[in-house]
Amino acid sequence: MASVIFSKKIFLVTAILLLATAVFSETEEELKKRILSGADLAGQSMEELLAADDEADEKNSGKIEKRLPSTFERDVPYTAEEITFMDLYYNHGISSVGQRRKLHEDAIASAEKFQDEYARLVHLARAEYYYGIACIETFDLASFENLKDVEKKSDVSENANAGAAFDKAIEYAQAALKIREGSDAYTIYSHSISANCTAKSWTYILGNALKVRSYAKKAVNLDYSNGTAQFLVVAQDVYAPWPIGKVRSGRKKMLEILNDKYIRIEKQERLLISAAIGYSYFKQKKWNNAIEWYNKALEVYPYNYSAHQMLGTINRRKDNK
Repeated sequence: MASVIFSKKIFLVTAILLLATAVFSETEEELKKRILSGADLAGQSMEELLAADDEADEKNSGKIEKRLPSTFERDVPYTAEEITFMDLYYNHGISSVGQRRKLHEDAIASAEKFQDEYARLVHLARAEYYYGIACIETFDLASFENLKDVEKKSDVSENANAGAAFDKAIEYAQAALKIREGSDAYTIYSHSISANCTAKSWTYILGNALKVRSYAKKAVNLDYSNGTAQFLVVAQDVYAPWPIGKVRSGRKKMLEILNDKYIRIEKQERLLISAAIGYSYFKQKKWNNAIEWYNKALEVYPYNYSAHQMLGTINRRKDNK
């Protein structure tokens, strides 16, 4: 989602809980209970999932291996085709449906070169994930403040295309995890659920949004240096409403990720984290701070659609205060 600007949507995920709140006008406690009542894809309730997540945190506390990261430590390295797709998406360089399809086809073809089934499935999940977020690149994060605007701007056909791609990504990630538990499989699983929350109905959001952090934590437990997973663990604090979200502590944690020498911060992560920090200031109406951090995001990808979109919104509100 803004990727969320982070990838606009992508993640976005949690921000969409704002929409759920508007739809139901529930108390915070009622909203929390509704979310916890959602069933996991494997038949496990969300309450059970979160309890197991807390238990795993306690068990792994102080036991996670930390090592100085390098680009060669990734569980499943990106292919050149995936990097091309990623860079064009984040830098608003996909100019047509045909180009989007070609990038998708190339990413799928690159996955088929791998004999290791786990790696092949992770690559296929990534191909579907990037195709999905490319379908809904122009999603307006700030429009969550007005339900009518969301309904008016929504492109039903592109949402359907994106949702189908995210569903495939989730299936591929699940299949990979059945072969073995790997950090990158959990990461793309978490990221795809997050992104799917921008394409699906509020019922999907309520049943799945909190899974993003749970699976991202599993990825971090397996590879502490995984910057994307580290981001996904904290994203909920920035993008979700209180009491689920905690904007100040979320911003602090994002800054800690940026400054942790044991975490691998590549272009994508720097964009996502900078945008998230910018959004945290946006939520607090601290316009100058928000502008500073969205500009930091543009230092990584100068033409990023979501960053420019949010800067436009911020400047308009700053001028009209």
